Amino acid sequence: MPHRAHMGSATTTVGFSAALRGILYILFRIMLTHGGVVLGIPGAVLGILGKPNDWQPALIKTYNSLHQISKTHPVRQFIATVWYMLVPTLPYRPPFWLRRASPLLAQAIFGEDSTVYPADWAEEYGNDAEVWFFLNGVATTLDIAKTNAMMLQELFERKVNIIHNPTDSAVLDLLECTLGTIWDDWAIEPRRVATAELKKALLKRSILKVVFIAHSQGTIIASDVLYELNADPELSASHLGKLEVYAFANCAHQMERGDAAYMETLVNEMDTVAMLGPLCPYQDWQDLNGKPIRIEGPVIVQGGKYGHMLNAHYLEGLAAGQYRKSNLHHYLRGRNVLSRRFKPRVE
Repeated sequence: MPHRAHMGSATTTVGFSAALRGILYILFRIMLTHGGVVLGIPGAVLGILGKPNDWQPALIKTYNSLHQISKTHPVRQFIATVWYMLVPTLPYRPPFWLRRASPLLAQAIFGEDSTVYPADWAEEYGNDAEVWFFLNGVATTLDIAKTNAMMLQELFERKVNIIHNPTDSAVLDLLECTLGTIWDDWAIEPRRVATAELKKALLKRSILKVVFIAHSQGTIIASDVLYELNADPELSASHLGKLEVYAFANCAHQMERGDAAYMETLVNEMDTVAMLGPLCPYQDWQDLNGKPIRIEGPVIVQGGKYGHMLNAHYLEGLAAGQYRKSNLHHYLRGRNVLSRRFKPRVE
């Protein structure tokens, strides 16, 4: 079972101020990686957004995908999505009275809730013997998470259930990512939801395989979920042996497989956010527990590639044959499906 010391325990060896100084040093090293003090900031931005020639196709595909999944007018839906990605919200549940009096105001102030969305709205893929989950990353509204799940379903021809990690705005999400790399004892709502949902699937006898895909900030949450699952006395090694974990744009500090069957990381070499994790330019960087970066399982790096967005910068490349050593290639286009009993779409 993975061992993890928590903040305030006797094994904590690094002070919070020292850890924050470490973060500043890492950010400086990332700037140097992206071209030095002057060019480092625009280089780091490109490391997230990708190169300019990627922007227009990505925006068009996102716009079209939002139009497919939402009954709202596409322009209005696109503006609302950008609003929630850019405007900070409070990372708490809104009071009941406000939610009841003005749901829109409550969502504007507190953002969306974290919950599980079964893929009823999606394509007609189903499989009784295996279940797939997707945990999204930074600056991802529920509708954007649905576009991610839609592409995952098209690639792998499986139903994909969403564990939604709500955005608090891109800026606050990136701040949470940075803090999450040094402090593993932060209990946010998506962590509790993901742990409960995966545990339910692992305990179900009819399910032979559980595939857990996480992206960006979702990989930090996934690392904590793995710890919780491995520490759960109700889950045996045979239960956890059903689990496979795939971390796109991994930015976790510690990610230990434990008794899970398989785990791998897929990263673009110039992805700025992934430089907080396995691509960190200073691998001896310690978290609050005094532990350096440790990512178990194969780390598959696509050399020279920019971009952090899941669909545009990772899944498009996977479909085109990039990340050649990834185990996910064995699942593309419905290969290695345990059961062919497809379920009809639920309207």
